[in-house]
Amino acid sequence: RKERGERLRVKVLVECDRGRAAEQQSDKDKGKPLSQRNNSFASTSYHHQTDDMSQSSSLRGSDPTARALYKKIHVIENGFKQAAEALTVIQRTETKMAARRIGFAQQLQLYGEEETPGVRRALATMAASINRIEEHRQTRTNQMEGHVLDVLQSYEAKCKAAKHEVSERERLKEKLVHRQKALERVQTREPLNTAKINHAKVDLAGANSECAQADQTMLDNMIRFEREKLNNLKAMLTEMIVGDMNFHARSLEVLTAAHEAISFINTDVDLRDMLVINVDPQHQQHMQPQQQQQQQLQAQPSFDE
Repeated sequence: RKERGERLRVKVLVECDRGRAAEQQSDKDKGKPLSQRNNSFASTSYHHQTDDMSQSSSLRGSDPTARALYKKIHVIENGFKQAAEALTVIQRTETKMAARRIGFAQQLQLYGEEETPGVRRALATMAASINRIEEHRQTRTNQMEGHVLDVLQSYEAKCKAAKHEVSERERLKEKLVHRQKALERVQTREPLNTAKINHAKVDLAGANSECAQADQTMLDNMIRFEREKLNNLKAMLTEMIVGDMNFHARSLEVLTAAHEAISFINTDVDLRDMLVINVDPQHQQHMQPQQQQQQQLQAQPSFDE
């Protein structure tokens, strides 16, 4: 009686919370059009339905074994699904960032065409390095999509098949219970009808055999499913680690060459080239006699010498 009262109290509290949430949602929807109100109500009801479905999927089952299996399958399905969604977001973000880096490399190369030769070579090498790194990144993304993302997404169908096997075992368990009740009913109502009793016993033995076979099949399938999951998880993590190491190693080689290309920028030489380019020819002709006089004065011996 105490447990029943506690469950009733919890149920009332949950209903009150949902009522408050519905009232708050209705207050928010007062200034919205009808279509948006329906969408918000649909989204709210959808979240409640998904929560109820997730709770029921982990609690249903005629025995502790079935409930434990349902819960295990639900945890694997939900975890792999969320991991696949997060990885998809990462790849989408990486694709956008790659396009921006390539655009940055193009801008560097365009700007370098208007600079001095040393700066031009350094910027061209830097732009080529960025493009090579993005090529390696794209290769890494394709590998992740083929070896990790596809495996994560495949577990939705695998978990569905595993749930079907558990539900098939549940159906055979219910069939066994019905055959047991049918035998007891025949023995109670017609105790002298041996033919009917023997037929019910044969049906019960067949249902019991089917149940035992289903238990063994489900146990073998779950062991195979768990072994395959562990092997796939190990392979995916190994692929991610080795792939990242290869990507960073190749990127380090490219960046090392780009760092060496910075030595092409010589401040004195570039300033001299800039002065040669920017000096007016008439002004340069006027300055040549003065430079020659200074060179002659420097070449004459001094009084002390």
